[in-house]
Amino acid sequence: MDGVLKMPLKGRKRPRTEKQDRMATVYRDDRCGDGRSPDGAIWTLGRWIVGAAMLAGAMLLSGTSSAQDIPNAQRVSCWFKPPAGHVVTCYHVQVPERRLSGGQNHVPAPQRPNGHSGALANRGRAAIPAEPAQQILTLPVVVISTPSERRRDDPVVYISGGPGDGDWLDADRIGYWWGYLADNPWLRHRDLILFDQRGVGLTEPRVDCPELSALNIESLTYGNDYRRLETVERDAAAACLARLKGEGHDVAAYTTVASSADLHDIFSALAIPRWNVYGVSYGTRLALTYMRDFPEDIRSTILDSVYPFRVKFLEDDAWRTNRAFRKIIDGCAADDRCRAWYPDLGDRLLKLVRALDAKPLPVKRANPTSSKPLQFGFTGEMLLNHLFFNMYNLADIERVPQIIDIFERRVPRYLDHEIDNFLANLNDRPDWGDAMATTINCAEDVVFNDLERVKSNYRAYPLLEDFADQEPAPLCAVWARSLPDKRLAQPVESDIPSLILSGAYDPVTPPSYARLAAATLKNGFVIGFPGIGHDVLGNDLCAGVIADIFLDKPTARPVDNCLKEQSPPDFQPPVD
Repeated sequence: MDGVLKMPLKGRKRPRTEKQDRMATVYRDDRCGDGRSPDGAIWTLGRWIVGAAMLAGAMLLSGTSSAQDIPNAQRVSCWFKPPAGHVVTCYHVQVPERRLSGGQNHVPAPQRPNGHSGALANRGRAAIPAEPAQQILTLPVVVISTPSERRRDDPVVYISGGPGDGDWLDADRIGYWWGYLADNPWLRHRDLILFDQRGVGLTEPRVDCPELSALNIESLTYGNDYRRLETVERDAAAACLARLKGEGHDVAAYTTVASSADLHDIFSALAIPRWNVYGVSYGTRLALTYMRDFPEDIRSTILDSVYPFRVKFLEDDAWRTNRAFRKIIDGCAADDRCRAWYPDLGDRLLKLVRALDAKPLPVKRANPTSSKPLQFGFTGEMLLNHLFFNMYNLADIERVPQIIDIFERRVPRYLDHEIDNFLANLNDRPDWGDAMATTINCAEDVVFNDLERVKSNYRAYPLLEDFADQEPAPLCAVWARSLPDKRLAQPVESDIPSLILSGAYDPVTPPSYARLAAATLKNGFVIGFPGIGHDVLGNDLCAGVIADIFLDKPTARPVDNCLKEQSPPDFQPPVD
């Protein structure tokens, strides 16, 4: 999920994705920044962290319709300037914060702002009145069309991951999409629709928890004092919850079911006959929910790095994380050059982690969040977190053995670079939604897991046994409570054509999750990529070819010769 997902170690932000690497170039070119921008959110090893990986992508409608042509969606001036060759249209779609009867009600006519009236059409469903005098949320929607290459009328809507990640629609980050569209012809053949989910990005009013974001860097100074960190985290969560309630918000309303209804409202407001749904990481969980609740909207789905129903995500974290490290270690051992460069890599990693826990590496840096200098001890847990960050994208996967060697040999210049990257991944990103992420993780994940079993599962793996000393979900004790949605423990059954992409090296949504999701999707096609981690479409051009073939004919399994050319990671040699 780089977001759902989880990752080992403390920290609340997900690791840099291929999207972020591209945005680093945008930042350097356009903002004279340092080229780093943390991304998403995920669970892992019992701590919140920005996860993973999630590709973001969505194209807009053709952009020729006027505001009067699209009832219930207000056409607005775009807040950015698109490059030549793209036609872009921007909208605001309004939805109720609280939804009744499973989240399927819509904004009632009397509450429609900006002179619009009439409830949003709910195709095949009766509109249910919203609760009176409640908050109304405005979701930004961006439709991107490439007229010179557009060849199909059915658009693609992109669902970002996390939970808590935005679609990168703000003026500083929208540039990512121009580069991504340039590199991915399959997304230029249809209009791409992007939107920010409730509680993230440019959604107004924005429900967020800067109280929690501030702890991402500060928590490093606590070292392995887990009790202190958990107390501070709970206090910050309680303060955020009290503030949001005082502002009239109901954080318990920020659920996947509600976001599914939001997505249907966008679909209805844009008057689309049917669209293709493309989700990554936690975005696949939202896509599956949408398939269950509003199947009539959907022509096909692309589920990239799928987070299915029925998994016990926290309980799985130990074996899933151990599997990710073993995949790297075994992959290196199977490669003649890597094995010669890094013999006995698994044993060396375990010794290194224990050595850093016993004597942390002193670090002093400028604090990215305050004027005070940042000083902390870099522990073995932090190293595991940093390595886990680097297991999402192919280029980073190929460097994991090299990074272990850098820390083991303490190579000064490269060591500083790795620590800087670690800090960049932990630093908060302005469009990230901590409140929404906390609600979904507590109400839709934690409630289905035995937290004592989570701890005992860590003890089964020597590399991870210290995580058993941490509380897997410290925020949930003070966060808003709601009854668990029992449907989350049931599989989604559907005959909607679905392309399910999986990376063999994925640290958070392993191939077994893809097979589990496909078991109840009658027309689901699972395609694995042996050298890829999380976010397959963001890391492999062949995956884009397969997606293009699938979208043209979604009822048949897509095949291309590029699948025969897939190879394992090309691990990088030691630095000088």
